[in-house]
Amino acid sequence: LVAQGVNAMVIFPDAGKALLPAMRSAVQAGATVVPYRSPPGGKAGVDYTDYVATDSDQYGILWGNWLVDLLPNGGNVLYLGGPAGVQQSLDRLAGLKSVLDKHPDIKLIGQQPFNVTNWDPAMTQQVVTAALAKFPKIDAIAADYGAAMASALPVFDQAGRKIPPIATEDSNQLACDWKKLHKTNPDFQLYTNSS
Repeated sequence: LVAQGVNAMVIFPDAGKALLPAMRSAVQAGATVVPYRSPPGGKAGVDYTDYVATDSDQYGILWGNWLVDLLPNGGNVLYLGGPAGVQQSLDRLAGLKSVLDKHPDIKLIGQQPFNVTNWDPAMTQQVVTAALAKFPKIDAIAADYGAAMASALPVFDQAGRKIPPIATEDSNQLACDWKKLHKTNPDFQLYTNSS
């Protein structure tokens, strides 16, 4: 992580605790290391200088509340996360489940604890394509990366299915796609949190 002359770095620790040895080494070499958004594990002042947190579970709570209002008769919700085991996706899932668990008629479907996409647009397409083949009824999607979700919208048309409501992070591309596709997919509603 430390290149000659680099004395400060901001890191998105999407690999979680696997990055701790490299961050710790950089701190020991005198660099200021600040992971942000996804909890890295370890300890501030030892493994990194400081951590800038995002209230990830709150995202899930807000998504859950929107989904409960949207699905008063229940339904199936597909949750798409990032890399396997990444804390950000797990935290958002915890928030989402804290709401949906009070509404047993709304079920999370697919891989548990979440459908792994690595936040990669191509992999998100693959995961959504597989879910469409496996589940005849997907009433909504919660996705913790809106930009990757945008890449999966064409697979609904390819599968002969309408785009369901989506709760996710904001993404200019996804919002533009919603504006373009909403007329032919009236059930395609969009709820986003600012990232």
